[in-house]
Amino acid sequence: MSSTSGSGHGDDAGSVNSFHIGGSHPPVQVVSRELVSPASPSPSDPFFLSCFDIPWQDFHYNRRLLFYKNPSRQSARESYSDVHASSLVQSLKCSLSLCLVHYYCWSGRLSKGIDPPHRLFIDCNDAGVEFVEAFIDMPLSLFVQDGFQMKPVFNELCQTPDHRGDRLFSSPLLSIQVTLFSDGGLAVGVSQSHVVADGQALWDFMVSWGECSRSVSLSKPPSHDRQRLAVPNPSLEKAQRWVFFPDLSPDDEVTLREEAGREAMGPSKAVGKGTPSETKHSAPVDTQKRDRHIHEHEVPDFIAGLKDDVVQWVFTLSASALKKLKSEAGEGFTSFEVMCAHFWQRFCLARNDLPGTCTSFFIPINCRTLLKPPLPPAYFGNVIGSRVVASVASKIREESLAAIASRIHSELAAFKREHMVESLMHWLETHENRIVPTLMSAPPRPPTKGLNVASSPWFPAYEVDFGWGKPDAVRAAKVPGEGEMILFGGRPGSIRGDLEICTALPQFVLQSLLQDPLFLGVSPCPSDSD
Repeated sequence: MSSTSGSGHGDDAGSVNSFHIGGSHPPVQVVSRELVSPASPSPSDPFFLSCFDIPWQDFHYNRRLLFYKNPSRQSARESYSDVHASSLVQSLKCSLSLCLVHYYCWSGRLSKGIDPPHRLFIDCNDAGVEFVEAFIDMPLSLFVQDGFQMKPVFNELCQTPDHRGDRLFSSPLLSIQVTLFSDGGLAVGVSQSHVVADGQALWDFMVSWGECSRSVSLSKPPSHDRQRLAVPNPSLEKAQRWVFFPDLSPDDEVTLREEAGREAMGPSKAVGKGTPSETKHSAPVDTQKRDRHIHEHEVPDFIAGLKDDVVQWVFTLSASALKKLKSEAGEGFTSFEVMCAHFWQRFCLARNDLPGTCTSFFIPINCRTLLKPPLPPAYFGNVIGSRVVASVASKIREESLAAIASRIHSELAAFKREHMVESLMHWLETHENRIVPTLMSAPPRPPTKGLNVASSPWFPAYEVDFGWGKPDAVRAAKVPGEGEMILFGGRPGSIRGDLEICTALPQFVLQSLLQDPLFLGVSPCPSDSD
């Protein structure tokens, strides 16, 4: 594949296949598997779950990886040692047990109330957190060489708990896998039930585990008062103000009808124009057949994984690139808003869908500070709202960056201004705290392809220090949904504001992005090795 002159993406484009298919690698060998309980007994009262927690029972476990190049401080010539491994693993198990005293709900199991409405809760029975020790006969330095670009083996460095059906009540709520590499490197894989914690809470826990490992006091002891999120008298009237998928704007509705009408009269030869400096794109593709599986996979089988034509990839977006985007968009937008606008536009240009195609951008919102009164920063649990920004793909392709950023900014501002958190809580409590079954029974919506953000670059992922320094890389074990964007920030040696974005995209979309000279995401640079 040839690269576009001056794009800087040529090497990236040529390497898509090697990471997608992935090549062979030695097997990951499980050395031991056990359950780790808190160092002292946990409170035995049923652990209340709020309306923000319970809906996550229908979603996959979050799975993250932390890589450490040389935690045992071996020399570069020294190979894997059972003594080193035993010491490291034992230290992590002991500190985990100590940390679980503070985060005891991890070691419980989900249960249902005996009496109606049979509300889900956590039985803090100290059944334990799963802890797996593993070994792979390959050096971690192989990952260092390409900046920890996504690879199929990452999926094997993290457990994949199956919590479907009745297994919901027996599966560990947290699973840790510690994998040692032949050169002394180490990966900590974390699989966690989203019912217990959102991203902010997860990374607060991980930082606390590191502090326990270093024998220092917790800098941010967790707050477990979930009763503050109870809704004693759910109101249908208040719930009616909430909608998960807002309607298109009147202007977008007109555009959609006009484009659909033209398509009904015959195949279109028009191509989305993009910006004046846009490079040429292939002719529009009939996406009806390609997108038919959307409705079949509204609730994807994340255990089985994505289709083979979806590629796992990491992009980096530098602080200087973000500054350039902010300058282009103009005043009044955050770095996050212009980043989302940039990715959304370049994504729509890469897909180049037929006229009459809808697109969307899903954004999670941390609601801790939006509640009245606000929750403490150390609140441990889920407090995530969301907004979906919807439009017509052709308009996102053609609008200015400022116009797209304004769409995103307006939705986020409306959520905060119009007390949507309260409406969402009442909606959840009046719909049995179940999102997926409710949406599945709703009238069908037009197939939509878009992007969704699944984390925040402000989470302290790179602050997890077990006593041998900060991680050299943090990654998703496998991005579970097409178009999902998992953000990380704060990598050691990076500039404040630099972003890493793990995503999963159809191969043709990724290839187009890597050849797009106006797309500012690049593959990660090789890490410095010791």
